[in-house]
Amino acid sequence: MAKLEGYNLVAVIENGNDFSGRKDYHYALYDETIKAGDTVIVTGASSGEILTVKKVISAEAAKNIMSKNITAEVIGCVETHDYRMRVENRKRAEQIKKNLSTKKKEIEARKDDDYYADIDAEYAVMLKELRSLNV
Repeated sequence: MAKLEGYNLVAVIENGNDFSGRKDYHYALYDETIKAGDTVIVTGASSGEILTVKKVISAEAAKNIMSKNITAEVIGCVETHDYRMRVENRKRAEQIKKNLSTKKKEIEARKDDDYYADIDAEYAVMLKELRSLNV
């Protein structure tokens, strides 16, 4: 791909995976409102992926740290707030379901103990002693 020109900023984006290793890639940044932490879509090998801008540096600074020309660019921001909220809500709902299940089992056990204590005096005495031990 041909060298890109006419940009003043470069988006540094960490990409890769745990198998091949993660490293910083540099993308021409024509939209100067994009900042670190923004989610973006890019051209090049990672085209179609939603990535997060690690930092934004000047084009001049990028030339000093890179030996190759920049041939890919940031297409634009992708708003992921609603998606991230749905993911968080799913995680929270799953945790609440687990907590409810645990609490329900505790309540059922107490309810069973109280029932058996009502119909059996010996059980009631043992249960009272157990509860007094605070275990």
